[in-house]
Amino acid sequence: MASDPFSNTIECHVLSLRKKIGDTSKKCFIQTVPGRGYKIDTP
Repeated sequence: MASDPFSNTIECHVLSLRKKIGDTSKKCFIQTVPGRGYKIDTP
């Protein structure tokens, strides 16, 4: 319970993954689910 609730560590890692896999707006593999987290969607 000593974690920082305002840390953006996860967002930074997801951004890095999106850049590495070439995730563009037309083919979105990692999707943000508001209020829940992230999901990986395969075409």
